[in-house]
Amino acid sequence: MLTELDRSVIIAISCGFICGLSQSVLEDVFSANIDKQIKSLEIIIKKSLSSGFGTGIIMGIVTFALANWDSTMSTAELNRFSIFVPLAFPLSVIFNRILPLHSILLSILDRKNKTNN
Repeated sequence: MLTELDRSVIIAISCGFICGLSQSVLEDVFSANIDKQIKSLEIIIKKSLSSGFGTGIIMGIVTFALANWDSTMSTAELNRFSIFVPLAFPLSVIFNRILPLHSILLSILDRKNKTNN
C-alpha cells in the first residue's frame, strides 16, 4: 500500500517530468521559430527526456524533504506545492521570450554610455 507521502512524491515526480519535458520542448520551439536555429529531432528528444527526468527527480526529492521538514503541512498543501511549483518551469520560458528584461537593461545602459562619450 502506498502512503500519503508516497502518493505526493509520485505526483511531484510526474508533474516535474511533464513540466520539465514541456519546458525543453518550448525552448526548442522558440529557438526554431524565433532564433531560426535548426536542431535534429533526435537531439530534441534526448534533451527533452533528460530534462523531464531530471526535473522529476528533483521535484520528488524536494517534496519528500519538504514533507519531512514541515510536519504541519497537510497532504493537500503538499500536493498543491508539487503540482504548481513545476508549472513555473514552462512559464519561465514564455516570460523569458515575452519580457527579455536583460535586453531592456542592456539597451538602457548602452544609451547612457553613448551619451557620456
